[in-house]
Amino acid sequence: MRIGTAVVVLYALFLSGAVGILFLVPLLGEGTVLLALVLFGLIWLIGNNFLRCPTCRKSVFDREILRFRFTLPIPETVCSRCGTQLIGESQPRDSD
Repeated sequence: MRIGTAVVVLYALFLSGAVGILFLVPLLGEGTVLLALVLFGLIWLIGNNFLRCPTCRKSVFDREILRFRFTLPIPETVCSRCGTQLIGESQPRDSD
């Protein structure tokens, strides 16, 4: 599965979980907050651990800026460590 497709699936899971939690609030009451935290934490772990750069194996949600590492909910289109194109059209190679 391509990284762009996997990110769309991950966001769909996140959105469907959020909508599902809204419908469960009247039924579960205070337990809904705990369920929401567990659900969103699980989706974050799946995305952060399984969506990786095919070249250097860095998570596509991690940014390396000036030796600091940041985790953001938006994936990189180009890997900040090795420069590999992650999402979108790959660059055509020169045929020599």
